[in-house]
Amino acid sequence: MQIAVSGSGSRYVDGDLEWWTKGSGPGSEGTLFRHVANGTSGESIELCTEF
Repeated sequence: MQIAVSGSGSRYVDGDLEWWTKGSGPGSEGTLFRHVANGTSGESIELCTEF
């Protein structure tokens, strides 16, 4: 995956998938999205939260 522009957190894109993380440590989240060709986030596929 390649690093992509993010308003907050870390965002990585490759093909039709996008991984976006926010925060670190307990309560931080990572979300897997379908990536839209115009560079925006599409449908959320999976949400992960660190405990």
